[in-house]
Amino acid sequence: MHDRISGLNRSSIDVRINEVSTTCEINGDTVLVTIPFDGRDYERLDVDLFVSDNAVICEPNTASISTYFVRDVVGPTINLVSPEDYAIISCRNQKLVYYISDSTGITPESITLEINGRLYTLDSTSLRFRDDTLIFTPMYMWENAETVDFRIVNVSDRSGNSSGEAVYHRFIIDLVPPVIATVFPVPFETIYSILESISVEIVDSLAGVDLHNSYIEINGEPYLMADTGSGISFRSGTLVVNFPILGYDFEGGDTIIICITARDRTTECPPNEEDSCFSYYIYQGVISLSLIEPDTALWSSCERQPVRVFFESRLPVEPSSLVFVFDGDTFSINAPELTIRTDTIIFVPQYSLENGRHEFSIISFEDIVGNTIVSPFNGYLKIDTEAPIIRLLFPLPGSRINDVHPVIVWELIDTLSGARFDSMFVDGRWLNEDDGVLYDENRVRYRFDDTSLTGTIEICLYGSDLAEYCGN
Repeated sequence: MHDRISGLNRSSIDVRINEVSTTCEINGDTVLVTIPFDGRDYERLDVDLFVSDNAVICEPNTASISTYFVRDVVGPTINLVSPEDYAIISCRNQKLVYYISDSTGITPESITLEINGRLYTLDSTSLRFRDDTLIFTPMYMWENAETVDFRIVNVSDRSGNSSGEAVYHRFIIDLVPPVIATVFPVPFETIYSILESISVEIVDSLAGVDLHNSYIEINGEPYLMADTGSGISFRSGTLVVNFPILGYDFEGGDTIIICITARDRTTECPPNEEDSCFSYYIYQGVISLSLIEPDTALWSSCERQPVRVFFESRLPVEPSSLVFVFDGDTFSINAPELTIRTDTIIFVPQYSLENGRHEFSIISFEDIVGNTIVSPFNGYLKIDTEAPIIRLLFPLPGSRINDVHPVIVWELIDTLSGARFDSMFVDGRWLNEDDGVLYDENRVRYRFDDTSLTGTIEICLYGSDLAEYCGN
């Protein structure tokens, strides 16, 4: 500034920055203003200068000037758009995308990208920059488990300010789906027990299994692996499914089809997925029964004749399923009359049985998976607790005879099991059929050939019924 006549009035100098008066330094005909930096990347500064001369008659002469300039001292802003830092990715041709911004604009020729130690500029066909977006498209496929470290080494704006990333970004390539390693019980086997649970080891060494996007199907019904607490748990890489908690109660003959869809936690592209199905078959058979005691062809004189039934089952039996009917009364395993010992059902009446026929049946008996008997098992027992009736028909007891060769006739009567001759005692001698005693149709006959018999002769007959158990 200068004034050739009256000179400059230095006290009148007023410098305004964005309409705010600012302290200035006057050095000769030069005004110096220092503008503090407030950290903004791009800033427009409007400058107004007012000054007067030293004329004192009338008003002093005044001059002013206005101008503006832009202050740009910060390099471009760099933002990684894709992929996320340290992401595990399932894309074979994963791109790198940056958003680069600057108020004054970017100098494209300054862009330098480093990937695994190799530098790329816009001269490379893999790298392009358009509308503030930098995209790197690999010319080759990434390998599984490959680790990719990258950063922008340099980018400049049109004012010459440069930026760069000091720290590398990283992503890891995962192209392998989860592996279903171990399944217990072994798939496609016949199960000879209650199938309460299965365990499946699922391994994914890179991204890990995404439980919120993985499913297990049981006979077509899907369950999310993340639904812990509902009969499904996943701990230390092992999926455990508890069927009773889920409401399943499998029986003999059932086929259980299990399908697993396991997805990993990769990003950018669809996750790697493993699908596997297998099945189990619950053993189906029957429980066979056979009567041990009593033989229905035989009679029993036991007042509390037990019933013993042998059973044969491939699987352990369920005692609570046993229903035993005796003479119309129903008994369960809780009844004192009924027990199971090893492979035998035992029923012992708690009261004395009447003479005659008593019927029994087993109408229900199952194993632990619901296999049962084919049809009710029926049987009966015959009770005879009365001894045979023995009557001397000839000669009458206490009578006198004059026959030196008398024929003695007895009658054995038993209306239930029948009677049989055992032995005869005559005048101190034991006689049986080998001694000439005849037994036919409940009649016992013996002819005396000994002519020396005289006086009183004592005769005893011993017989029994045909009951084979206990006996009368």
